[in-house]
Amino acid sequence: MQLKKLEKYTGLTVTVIFLVMILMPILVMKFTRESQISMVEKRRLAKLPEFHFSIEDIKTYPRNYENYFNDHFGLRSRFVWLYNSVFVSLLETSPNFDVIVGNDKWLFFATGFNYQDFTGSRLKSVGTLMEWKQRLEERQKWLAKKGIRYLLLPVPYKISVYSEYLPDRIQPLAGETEVEQFLTFLNQPPQFEDVIDVKKLFMEAKNSQLVYHKTDTHWNLVGAYIAYTAIINHFQRWFPEMQPFPWDELKKNNISFNGNLSDFINIGSLYQEDNLVLDIPDFGKKVLLQAYQLPAPPENSLQRLRHGRAEISLNPSENRSALVITDSFGTALKNFLAMNFRKIIFVQDARFEDLMHLIEIEHPDVVLDLNGSVRFPVALGDSIALRNESIKKVFNNNKSFYHLSGNDFSSHIKQIAGTKYKYESGRLLLQSNGNDPQLVFDSPSGFSKKPLYIHCRMTAPANTIFQIFYQTKNTPYYTEKNMLQTNIQKGINDIYLRLYEPVAIDSLRIDFGKLAGQYEMETFELSY
Repeated sequence: MQLKKLEKYTGLTVTVIFLVMILMPILVMKFTRESQISMVEKRRLAKLPEFHFSIEDIKTYPRNYENYFNDHFGLRSRFVWLYNSVFVSLLETSPNFDVIVGNDKWLFFATGFNYQDFTGSRLKSVGTLMEWKQRLEERQKWLAKKGIRYLLLPVPYKISVYSEYLPDRIQPLAGETEVEQFLTFLNQPPQFEDVIDVKKLFMEAKNSQLVYHKTDTHWNLVGAYIAYTAIINHFQRWFPEMQPFPWDELKKNNISFNGNLSDFINIGSLYQEDNLVLDIPDFGKKVLLQAYQLPAPPENSLQRLRHGRAEISLNPSENRSALVITDSFGTALKNFLAMNFRKIIFVQDARFEDLMHLIEIEHPDVVLDLNGSVRFPVALGDSIALRNESIKKVFNNNKSFYHLSGNDFSSHIKQIAGTKYKYESGRLLLQSNGNDPQLVFDSPSGFSKKPLYIHCRMTAPANTIFQIFYQTKNTPYYTEKNMLQTNIQKGINDIYLRLYEPVAIDSLRIDFGKLAGQYEMETFELSY
């Protein structure tokens, strides 16, 4: 009898537990506030769809509601945490392809280009390295004319500094990164000296202290302080009075921390680490911080900057001023640098070209260009104004070895496609009816000097893109990889481009615009 009662109550208990498990997520979903954004997945969650009696809604509403239900299912984040925890703890692997679970609870960010760069698969041609170096020199010269110094600091990948904590299957794949390749190139004569190779400092320091977070993509405050010390030591060449804020005077405190990578795969409580916090005593009394979500107010010099974030630090006890072009790595540096400058403007996720007007207004003593390896190629993007000024000097000082104008065009056109042409008033008139007109000139063959400078004066019917495709010894065909391009405006354009690759000049193709209409080419010339 008692056995039957026990079986009865056991069955009832199991039924109740089962019903609670089934209903609990629905009840939680019903009676809790809905989130609009998933901080774990870094995306906006689906909204509850509205239903209207229409054929289109009858077709799409079930799918839209399913997306909403999946995103807002009660206890969803708990289930995701449990699922991810099983992956990380038991299988020792990541539930997300963008995160690598390493040894000793190290996490690494590994998106496609990040991982490719780590393995040495994104190395650049000598021509690209020469172009990057030229851009740095042009920035430096433009600033020097205004009495402003320039310093470059590329931040290395955490994955390349702490590669020994990667899984055994990945460690042997380590290669030379873009930044490492470029720093080696900058050391070749003529050397570009105003650059800091902070990875060398990190490789020395990491034997005694952590310089990156184990669970985050960024350097920690120790790594930031090492970089800060290197920056101020470099500035001492120009401003001998500058001294780094002493390490011994920093307040130090250990706290538990889990970074953006542990949040990204939702295992924060499993992968907490000890984090050394470095505080400057009485910082708030010494420095005033102002933050702007761009665009700034009209009266502010930041008004022209439309995107990103800017912060200004004011320290009346100092004399110098600085502009820091940075990404998220600059956040940990702000307080340290603020101790050495009367005024610093930190602009996050901007290009040098975007800031030239601001530089002319603020006229800082130094410009610090500091970006992580992920953003490094963007940070070295071309400045059209500086490039044009530099190439103009070449054509003013050197005679063009190949110059077409007037009737010269008629005897040098080798191939033409997607357009009709004629000559009028000393100009080549091109009538394009599509978006891919092509013009190939019969040019001197065997040319292999570098750099090659190109100037084209032409009139466009609208704002469009001007492209030049070229061939090299290793790629005797046209490809997007071997292409120069620039934006052109409606009306007359003086287009200046340069090329550092060895080029087969008899195979230089011009795509003069992406829009239909009439283009007029007045001059096309090459120099070196």
